[in-house]
Amino acid sequence: MSERSPKPASHPWILPYLTLPEVEKAIDFYERAFEFKPKVALRGPSGSVEHAEMSWEGGRIMIGPESEQHTARAPMTSQTPCPIALYVYVSDVSRRYAMALQEGAESIEPPEMMPWGDRVAIVADPWGYKWTFAQNFADFYEHFEAG
Repeated sequence: MSERSPKPASHPWILPYLTLPEVEKAIDFYERAFEFKPKVALRGPSGSVEHAEMSWEGGRIMIGPESEQHTARAPMTSQTPCPIALYVYVSDVSRRYAMALQEGAESIEPPEMMPWGDRVAIVADPWGYKWTFAQNFADFYEHFEAG
């Protein structure tokens, strides 16, 4: 008998889970602005989405609603700046940045080259989560990989 993997085959080992006040609006925004694809939307007894998953090029995020049972709140709800940024590699950082702004994201940093070889742009989504979109142009990390 083979041993079962500790994670589903279609999932990466690390998945960010975003808590949002408006899950359905977030799904729509992430699809339009970031080109994420909806994968799962589980509805509760009230008919609202209680758990969702979206993917982008093999990566995945999970989304859930703010609720009385959970203490997590979106940055806009808690009025606390987001302490992390989700780092997403894309094929055209300028295009992704423009799409995000067009759909209502807020610019934090426009596209620019970084010393490590990535061109990055940072935006905040309507709920205050920070997203860094990156496009790699130089091999920096191969010289520093721990081995």
